[in-house]
Amino acid sequence: MWVLSLGLGMAVLCIGLLARIGILESLNQRPAMVLSVAVIGGMVWGWMSLPVANAQFTAHLADLGLAALVFSAGLQFRLTRIRKLSPVAFSLALFASLLFLAMTAPSAFVLIQGLTLTSAVILATALMLNGSVLERRAVTNSASPDSIKKAISLESAAALALGVPLALIIESTAKMPQYLDQVWMSAPIWEAPFGLAVGGALGLVLGRLRHRKMVRKNPDRAIFELAIAAGLLFILLPFIHGSAIIGVGALSLFWTEEAQFGEAFKRGIRRRVEMLVVPVAYVVFGFALGPRLLDADALVIVFVIAAITILRVFPRMILLQSHDIPKDHKAFIAWFGGAPGVATALFLLHLMGSTAIVDQEPVLVIGISAVFVSVLATRISAKPLANHFARQARISMKRRWYQKREA
Repeated sequence: MWVLSLGLGMAVLCIGLLARIGILESLNQRPAMVLSVAVIGGMVWGWMSLPVANAQFTAHLADLGLAALVFSAGLQFRLTRIRKLSPVAFSLALFASLLFLAMTAPSAFVLIQGLTLTSAVILATALMLNGSVLERRAVTNSASPDSIKKAISLESAAALALGVPLALIIESTAKMPQYLDQVWMSAPIWEAPFGLAVGGALGLVLGRLRHRKMVRKNPDRAIFELAIAAGLLFILLPFIHGSAIIGVGALSLFWTEEAQFGEAFKRGIRRRVEMLVVPVAYVVFGFALGPRLLDADALVIVFVIAAITILRVFPRMILLQSHDIPKDHKAFIAWFGGAPGVATALFLLHLMGSTAIVDQEPVLVIGISAVFVSVLATRISAKPLANHFARQARISMKRRWYQKREA
């Protein structure tokens, strides 16, 4: 255990050094390039039969990245007010993800030969995670209204803060048959409520007793103390059979209910966390799973294309019909949200060696294929599609203005 902790500590120090000299910030803006180079590097490494990192170490590093993303996502919104702030983000984060899960799991089970239903559900859960907009610059720099950009950003945060705990609960449920003859308190299904209870209670205490005034006077110190609390939770919760990731997420969600940051400060936190996590996640993911791209057959490619297009966009467009926004804005939101990205990559790394899935190889092959195709497709289409949607939206607005004037 101490060797694993030492390895994680060294990895964190290296990441901090790369961030300090500005390399990570540059790489964060080029996810497609980072992932492609990592995949090629992983293939070359495999062909040379060189030693690879332990699966347990890789999974723990992925857990650290997931916890950081969930922590920053929980600071972006108040759970009790998200519906009022953006009804679009609320409906997409809660219902579009579930519809995607309900459509994708049976599709994978039917289409991919030899995939069990449990593995199909876990795979669909991994692909459901969309907590980081792949091309945030394309969204930010587009001519779309601020309300549309805010909806995409809020949905991204909410989908991550709520989706990752759901994914972990589904994985824990799949492990339950292995623990039927053991002490009930050691079963994985209790990790989620333990993590939620401890993290949520600590978040409420910090928010009410310590941080409400400090947020206004010294926000940097407040977030530093909160990050220390999150780090301690991440280390200590596994010792009481609690989920470290869910505990860290609950800490930030409950704390935000009591003490809020300004919008600019919250965006800065998220930008810094993504700068630290996203490039490293794609490097580790591509290097560890990249060689499995060569195992993808025609059915896998068909499923992957369907998952990142029809299965992803269709439920989003269905839900958006109930909102009074222009058609082109609906298409913009439907395409630039929900694509498998860094959260999916980290959860797939988390699954390496997991006993929840017996047929792990097909799941990892489909997972690396989906993330790779999704990142490349979004990168290639980001700027032209963003410009197209914005141009069509302006034309539609002018057309409605002239129609009202003539009426």
